[in-house]
Amino acid sequence: MPWLNVTENIEFNVKERNKTEISEIISFVGLEGYNDHFPNNKSIGFRFRISLARAIVNNPELILIDDSLSALSAKRRIKLFSLLRKLASDKEIPIIYTTSSISDAVRLADKVILLSGSPAGIISQKNIFINEDLRSDVNSYFNLTDYFSEDEIKSFAF
Repeated sequence: MPWLNVTENIEFNVKERNKTEISEIISFVGLEGYNDHFPNNKSIGFRFRISLARAIVNNPELILIDDSLSALSAKRRIKLFSLLRKLASDKEIPIIYTTSSISDAVRLADKVILLSGSPAGIISQKNIFINEDLRSDVNSYFNLTDYFSEDEIKSFAF
């Protein structure tokens, strides 16, 4: 909501406003010091962090994200992926992130579900085991064939 500053965005639709909790969430998502800034004319990453904080404040059982980071540079996207992995780990909130980039999916997820085209169906499910340092290395590239067979790849809806 571009007309609300960072703090007001996070407090929006929260019944009881706990200033300490709001400050902790602002810090967690990396917006400490930006409490009074407005999201309009800010970066996609800045706005994404506000949206994420707004979700966290409500103690969700699950967070759904639809490939909202694809327009970012690889470096910034990977930084936000690290934040999402930290959120899932530290706050124990599962995240479902949809993307058409298998490299992003492998970098972010512990489990990748490969879907077919319309009508959508599950082609394959793979657990992903990658060192956290490698996940956060902007120069690392994850090849589709490292995780899926040629038949699964042919069935993938690009």
